[in-house]
Amino acid sequence: MGKSISGGIGQAIAVILLLSGLGLTLWNEYRTIRVSLMLNKAEKNIVEVEPSGIPDPACDGELVHLTGVTQGAGPIRDLETGVEADALLLKREVDYFQLAEYRDDATDEITYYEDWVDRPLSSQDYYKAEKRDVNFVYVRLADRKDTCSTVTLGGYRLPKDLIGWVRDYTTGMRITIPEENMSELRAQARNASKGKGDVPVHIFGNVIYVGPNPSEPQIGDVRIEYSMVPHGEVSVLGKAQGDEIVQYGRGREFHILSIMEGNHSAAEILDEERENNRGGGILVLIFGLILTALGLVGSLDLIKSLFGRKTAVE
Repeated sequence: MGKSISGGIGQAIAVILLLSGLGLTLWNEYRTIRVSLMLNKAEKNIVEVEPSGIPDPACDGELVHLTGVTQGAGPIRDLETGVEADALLLKREVDYFQLAEYRDDATDEITYYEDWVDRPLSSQDYYKAEKRDVNFVYVRLADRKDTCSTVTLGGYRLPKDLIGWVRDYTTGMRITIPEENMSELRAQARNASKGKGDVPVHIFGNVIYVGPNPSEPQIGDVRIEYSMVPHGEVSVLGKAQGDEIVQYGRGREFHILSIMEGNHSAAEILDEERENNRGGGILVLIFGLILTALGLVGSLDLIKSLFGRKTAVE
C-alpha cells in the first residue's frame, strides 16, 4: 500500500514537471518572439531629441533618444564620513583586517591566517582558545552606493534606477574629510582600541585607512575605499513624460528604459536590448528543457505501468 502511494505521488510529480517544462518552453518562445517584434516596431517610432534646456512638448509620450552630458543638482555626500563627489554615483567599499579560521573538511585540520575580509569576523567560537577574542575592528561601516539626488540630461530628469545601471566606476579621485567627521572616526577607533589609545586615520587618494600603519596592516585595521562614476556623456532611450525620461511600454514583458555611456545611436541601444532578450530567453529555455527532461524520465514508469495493465487485460 505504502509503495503504491509513494509511486503514485512520484508519477504525479513527474507529470507536473513535464507539463510545467513544456508550458514554460512554449511561453518563453512566445515571449521572446513577441518582444523581438515589439522592439522592431518601437525602432520605427523613435524620435531623436537634442538635449536642450527645455523639453519639447511635441515629444511628450514618445519614445525618444538623446545623447549629451549629464549634470547634477549638487555633490553626493557620504553622511558618515563626510566624503563628497560631484558625480553620478559614489560607492563605498569597506574591508577589515581579521584573523580567519579555516577547517579542511578532508583532513579536519584547522589553520589560521590574517587577511582582508569584507565583514568583521567573530573569533569567540574559534577552536583554539588562544585565538578567541582576538578579532575586533576600529570602526564599522557598511558598503553602500549613493546616487546623485537629481540628474538631468538637457531638459530631462533621469530616474535613479536608470543611473544605477551605469558601471564605469573610477578610483581616480582624491577625497577629503571634514574635521567633525574625522573627529568622529578617531573617537570610534579610540573606543574600540582595547586600551591602545589614539588610533591614526590616514587619507591617501581615494582611501581612508584606520590603523597605525597602512604598510603593515594589523588585526582591527579598516580600509575604506571610494570610487565614483563621474558626470559625462551618455545616451538614453526611453519615454518622454513632461520633463522626465521614464519607462516606455507596460508590464514586465516589454519595456524600454536604457542608458549607455558615451555616444551611442538608438540602433546600438536597441541591439543591446535584443541581445538581453535573447540571453534571457536562452536561460529560460534551458530551464524549461531540464524540467521537461525530468518529467519525461519520471513519466516512463507511468507509461510502462499503463502498457503493462493493457497487456495484462488482453
